Amino acid sequence: MLFHAGNRAFPGGYVGVDIFFVISGFLITSIISKEVDNKQFSFAHFYERRIRRIFPALYFLLLSVLLAGLVFLTPPELRNLGQSVFATVAFAGNIFFYFKSGYFDPDGETQPLLHMWSLGVEEQFYIFFPVFLLLVSQWGRRWLIPLLATILVASLVASVAKSTSDPAGVFYLPHFRGWELLVGCILALWMRAGFFADGVSKPTSYLLEFFALACIAIPVLGYNADTPFPGLTAIPPVLGTAILIAVSRAHTPVGRLLAWKPMTLIGLISYSAYLWHQPLLVIARLRTGFELATWQANLLCLAALGFAYVSWRSVERPFRDSNFLARRQVFLFAAITSALIAGMGLALHFGKGLPHRFESRALQLAATAELSPKRGACHAEAWNQLTAQSACRYGGADTSWAVLGDSHGVELGYALSQALEPSGKGIVHLTYSACPPLLREKVEGTGCTQWLRSTTDWLADNEEIRNVVIVFRHSQYLLGPIRTPLGGADIFHPPFLRSVPPELAKRAYWEDFAQLVGRIAEDGRRVFVVTTVPELPRNPMDYVYTGRWPFLSSVKASIPMDGVRKRQSEVRQNLQRIVSSTRGTVLIDTNEALCDKQGCAVIADSEVLYFDDNHLSLPGAARVVESQLGPYLPSGISR
Repeated sequence: MLFHAGNRAFPGGYVGVDIFFVISGFLITSIISKEVDNKQFSFAHFYERRIRRIFPALYFLLLSVLLAGLVFLTPPELRNLGQSVFATVAFAGNIFFYFKSGYFDPDGETQPLLHMWSLGVEEQFYIFFPVFLLLVSQWGRRWLIPLLATILVASLVASVAKSTSDPAGVFYLPHFRGWELLVGCILALWMRAGFFADGVSKPTSYLLEFFALACIAIPVLGYNADTPFPGLTAIPPVLGTAILIAVSRAHTPVGRLLAWKPMTLIGLISYSAYLWHQPLLVIARLRTGFELATWQANLLCLAALGFAYVSWRSVERPFRDSNFLARRQVFLFAAITSALIAGMGLALHFGKGLPHRFESRALQLAATAELSPKRGACHAEAWNQLTAQSACRYGGADTSWAVLGDSHGVELGYALSQALEPSGKGIVHLTYSACPPLLREKVEGTGCTQWLRSTTDWLADNEEIRNVVIVFRHSQYLLGPIRTPLGGADIFHPPFLRSVPPELAKRAYWEDFAQLVGRIAEDGRRVFVVTTVPELPRNPMDYVYTGRWPFLSSVKASIPMDGVRKRQSEVRQNLQRIVSSTRGTVLIDTNEALCDKQGCAVIADSEVLYFDDNHLSLPGAARVVESQLGPYLPSGISR
């Protein structure tokens, strides 16, 4: 919780999930193996307990978040919430967020239910593991631990092998996370067989406890967003958790600490606290539009503990009492509430976030934040590889223009094609999601480096194309996501080259970009290098729907120029240097099209110029084309 609240003292607090997985695997295996040994195991009884433990508090939380969403969220946010609610009820939150982990999708600070991914992993484990354990126990108990150990090693090896090429999959998917749960499972079976039954000597137990604490504390305090995780780096917290479970007793120092009443109270309400903290933090961030101050986030964590206590006392405890409802009623409750809440989620999805909660003026304005109709078919991604030879051509028949870049080139390319079409000219569309302009340094796991190299070679050899517009979001690659109202960023290590210090990584970036521009400018081509667009501190829809919430009523539909300059300074200096030293290149300044001396517009001429906090909408892209590229077009348009 403190990690999610942004406390800098716990930059590796995300390892709490790994600790949770070990504990979960240990507890479930302990329960099932005991019942199997005593010939008391029943699938009906097992899943009845899981429903009593998980469903009531979860569904109370989901209904509360849906209600809050109706009041506080914009239509796109509410639609996204509905999708994640449906995925959560289906216990597929991890799979949903895996597919939502692409470049355009909201990050963790805008997803109220992102934390449900770990519940999805756990529930998927609960579906398959009891069946596996029962079958293997009947087949031959002596094979159980060797089989689990084999699966554990395979899962860990796969996690390490894929940590670079598929980091999102390693983070979210159960077959990569399964080894952490299996550590707890094997430990439970060992302890069930008598290992650690008598404990260990006092000096040894103390030594092991402090070693285990170090295995947990060092990652919590020392890991950060730049640490490759999970994989090998997940081993210390997992190992530390397993050792603590094995050796801690009531008389040991850590055992006494964990038995301390405030600690046990947190343990009692921990599930509800887990459920509540993320929605409170995210909805506050969404509606303020800014990174919360640490003290504000900490207060919300305290509020989450308060909600958690109410949920534990009024919802969790009654349902966990076997006298509260009969088994048949429990399953009926689970079926009906699951269907109802899943239906609500689907209604929000198909209802597009219920936009009619807002005035028609706001809806008309929001409708202008259009995306390119070519985005789906023509924009390449890791799972949609499009070669230069198969790239889309549109506009006029004479495709002597090309747009090369990442996702920021999509709308600009379409607006350019519309401006060129009256003269019979058209464009070749060459864009790839989240693809930094690196020719020498390989970006692992996306396929974009190979695409960029082959595309650059194709352009350099293509005599038909005489004008190339190059568009990349340099600020994201070099400074990370925008974090404050004025656009500043923390010290950021570019993710594409972690083996060298940040400054060397940035130098390599600009050397590669200069090489790319120079290569394309050969043979007398004209190259237009587009500056990074001004980035917004909040979603553009917040500027559209300001009148609904009193604390947003004073939000102006522009962002201050001083913040834009601070964010763009380093990038603009390097772009200007490269353009001035490369013959045949022109700098296309998006600031001149979108900003004045005071600030940069989000809404202008009754049109929304962005469709998210960093991508121009079609009206925004058209302004850049008309203002900056217009004088170079055959029709000579200009604003």
